[in-house]
Amino acid sequence: YVVSDSVFDHEFTGIRYLGQFKSDDSRVKIITWNLALKENPTRYYCYFIHRSDKRSSPSLYRLVGESGYEAPQLDAVYVQDNWYGALYYGIKQFRFQRSDKYILLGIDYASPDRTRKMIEILGFDENGRLTFGAPALSRGGKKLMREIFEYSADGIVTLRLESKNLTGFF
Repeated sequence: YVVSDSVFDHEFTGIRYLGQFKSDDSRVKIITWNLALKENPTRYYCYFIHRSDKRSSPSLYRLVGESGYEAPQLDAVYVQDNWYGALYYGIKQFRFQRSDKYILLGIDYASPDRTRKMIEILGFDENGRLTFGAPALSRGGKKLMREIFEYSADGIVTLRLESKNLTGFF
């Protein structure tokens, strides 16, 4: 399915716990799910399908990550080989430093008593590799590669993209 010509046009319905969505510019599609294990951390699976333009053949990235006790660093760039794992549920394209980036909203079930929600910046380097993190966010005058909100698993935190225009957001 993920390598088919119809991956950007088709969406599975009725499959519980499978997240699938595409960017508003129709150049990135994400298919994501997780596996909660009793004695191990949560394991995350994700396909990123990217096409550089609407006529090109898409590139496929298959990622597997595990939730860790430590949250991802706010000032580090991650690549597909050291992806920390998350379930993504929102995406929005924007321009940053003359290149297309995507803001991702994600959740990490870090442990039975702790959950994290995150704002992540997705990009593609000059070799076509996925990158997670760009200094597009700021808090207190400091540039961050991502933002993470950690809270009790009993709590509820809502994080969503409501603005259609991200200009001036960063």
